[in-house]
Amino acid sequence: MIAAARLTGAVLLLAGAAQLATGWAGTAALVVLGAAVLVPYGLLLLGARLRLPPVLATLAVLAVLATAGLAAGVLDAAGLRDAVPRLLTAPRPAPATAALLLPGVLLAAVVGLFAGIRATRPPKAATDPGKPSLPGGFFAPVAGSAVLYVAGALLTAGRSDRYGVVAALMVVCACAGWAMLERPAQRRPAVLVRAAPGIVLGAAAAALIAATLPSGGGFEPRRMVTPPPLPLVERNPLPRLAAFAKQQADQELFRHTGSGDQRLHLVALAGFDGAGWQAGARYRPVGAVASGSLPAGVNRTGFSTDITIGALDGPWLPAPGTPTAVSVPDAQVDADSGSLVVAGGVRTGLRYQVQGTVETPVDEELAVAGVPRAEAYLGMPRRPYLFVQYLQTIVRGANTPFEQAVLIESAVRQDRRLDPDAPAGSSYARLEMFLFGKAGLPGAQAGTSEQFATAFAVLARAAGLPTRVVVGFRPGQRQPDGTWVVRGRDALAWPEVYFTGQGWVPFDPTPNPGDSAGVRDDAKRQVLDRVGRNSPPSPKPRPKPTAARPKPIATASASPGTSTARGAGGGDTLALVAQAGGSGVLLTLAALALARSLRRGRHRRSGAPGAWSEVLDLLVLLGRRPPRWRDAHWIAQDLAAAVPVDGIHPALRLAAYADRATFAPAGTGVDSPWPELRRLRRAVRRAVPWHRRLIWPVDPRPLLRR
Repeated sequence: MIAAARLTGAVLLLAGAAQLATGWAGTAALVVLGAAVLVPYGLLLLGARLRLPPVLATLAVLAVLATAGLAAGVLDAAGLRDAVPRLLTAPRPAPATAALLLPGVLLAAVVGLFAGIRATRPPKAATDPGKPSLPGGFFAPVAGSAVLYVAGALLTAGRSDRYGVVAALMVVCACAGWAMLERPAQRRPAVLVRAAPGIVLGAAAAALIAATLPSGGGFEPRRMVTPPPLPLVERNPLPRLAAFAKQQADQELFRHTGSGDQRLHLVALAGFDGAGWQAGARYRPVGAVASGSLPAGVNRTGFSTDITIGALDGPWLPAPGTPTAVSVPDAQVDADSGSLVVAGGVRTGLRYQVQGTVETPVDEELAVAGVPRAEAYLGMPRRPYLFVQYLQTIVRGANTPFEQAVLIESAVRQDRRLDPDAPAGSSYARLEMFLFGKAGLPGAQAGTSEQFATAFAVLARAAGLPTRVVVGFRPGQRQPDGTWVVRGRDALAWPEVYFTGQGWVPFDPTPNPGDSAGVRDDAKRQVLDRVGRNSPPSPKPRPKPTAARPKPIATASASPGTSTARGAGGGDTLALVAQAGGSGVLLTLAALALARSLRRGRHRRSGAPGAWSEVLDLLVLLGRRPPRWRDAHWIAQDLAAAVPVDGIHPALRLAAYADRATFAPAGTGVDSPWPELRRLRRAVRRAVPWHRRLIWPVDPRPLLRR
């Protein structure tokens, strides 16, 4: 019975280790983790059989684990401290290296040690004298296998046992072992028959839980760890386009097995500071959990491409679309742009396979799609007014972001030529010469794909369109063996605009790029036929720098979710100070008016004494504050002399009402004082010039009267 219990425990522990091993690639992880959980368990059982003290057997197990860790070179302070974060930032499944296996080995060893210690305890006496004693620690392997199973589920986001089959088998094994150990004197088939309903029910419950929990947006530990930044020496490959076109025009950079309608990305540039563009630096291992700042498009197509590097160098790996898996072990990807980098850079002869998705927008949905307010892709510091003025002429008549993008693309391409010898650069000054310079000057009205792409991106950002610049390659030339060869002349830069629900959509402002990407030409032609090609103004001399910011550009009848062009907002320092001062004055006047209104409400609730308080407030506004020792009748006579009224003066009536309400016996009736107070106010207003009455509603002097 004891041997059967220990064998059942070993099987359960091995099943849990197998589930945990699915978090690593290959079969080596299964062997290592299986040994990590079974070796401590077996050594402790062997020590108990040899009648060794449990403490001595435990120390022997720890010595074996320490020796294995030292031999692998991972058992040090830094390795132990960073073991779990390193694993959680590794690809999924993680490579079966010693450093990445360390957290799993430690967990498996602790579970095996715990199960072994519990299994070597003396048997527990049965409560029924007619039943035998249960083996010690029978349920420890069950709990240990559950811990390993849950760890594997967390590490693989529930993919290790998507339908709960392994969980059901583990429950069946545990229940069957318990049923046979509880009544060993009976025949085993009969015991299993009696326990079958409970076993089936437990297995079904385990399978149901395992199958439903991972699909419900469960806990993902990888999101709690931020990977360390990957330093890049080169973060802007745009200047290399000229070298590709001149020095490596006929040189094979790489070849691939993709199709002829997919461009290959090298890097996407989103940061712009007015002087140049920069790539992001948030790189994670491919397959690690990461989400970009903008969601992917709804319509996507999968791809798988084999790439062989030729003369290409640098840190980036070319790939179409957004990579989800790559065969280079140390490759990392930027979740926002999909750019792939490899530590140490690419080398000649490197072969790898990359899988991922390519966004395929639908023209009909794109035509009415909006754009989000994505600050990371709208950055345009110190935007020159000349660019915004030029943009206002270009997008006149556009109703949607897509129409704005098409008009900008047409205007940037119009009457400008592609010149491989044009000066490089994408600063404001270089783009100003490219867009507005007089023909014949170096870089005026001519440029490489760098100037065409970055000019589109800057103008689109001024219109409020989230934009990035992609450096990559055309598909290349097809070879007889079916592969495509990409040479230096195929290098290209192009802009992309993000549309809600459609993702990043490429545009082609460069004349004759040699291929087409993104939106079909007929969809763009429909926009140009409807809106018309707005003729931009003739180039003007460069104006002097000014601190004034342009007003936002408004497009007619913008559809819901559409972002119109946005100005920089604000103004100079004096304007900001004046605006702040005006706001402060308005808030102060509003507060005084509210305080005066609350004071009048409090007086009205007080009856005749409150009405008399209103009379005293009127005297304060008139500048006739009476002495405190004067009675109400004297004050009313003085006011009647200053502001005469036909008939009995309302001030005299209000004074009488106040005296009667204050000094008359309780229950004495008093007429409503408010009609008389209204008569008095009208009389006072007629006696005072209009310009003095303007400030009465917010005059603070009555608030100071006590």
